[in-house]
Amino acid sequence: MSQEKIEKLALDVCALNEERLTHDRASRKLKTREDNLRASLIKAMHDDGLQVIETEKVYVGVTQSQKPVILDWSKLEQWIRANNAVDMLQKRLTESAVNLRWDDGIQIPGVGVQTTDKVTTTIRNTND
Repeated sequence: MSQEKIEKLALDVCALNEERLTHDRASRKLKTREDNLRASLIKAMHDDGLQVIETEKVYVGVTQSQKPVILDWSKLEQWIRANNAVDMLQKRLTESAVNLRWDDGIQIPGVGVQTTDKVTTTIRNTND
């Protein structure tokens, strides 16, 4: 492929990346506004002792769910080992923790390397 075509591809990547980032920023702002409105709605319904509101225009229901949180890692780890309950954990590695060990020359059994490609693009200001 010619250098001009590669340059055009790179410029297209940069332009599309900038457009996506603009939409991402706008989306994050909208999500924050939406979350704040949801919190206000939940508070208003709790304050009025309501779980459901149904009108001609809208149905609103507030439900609660229980979500597990870890209060004591060492106790949990002991229990998981004693009960062979490894299925409670998510199967992913913290890359930074693995990289720190690799940097120290520690080989971790069962962990390998997957090589991925990453392209870096920068638009140069040619007006200088």
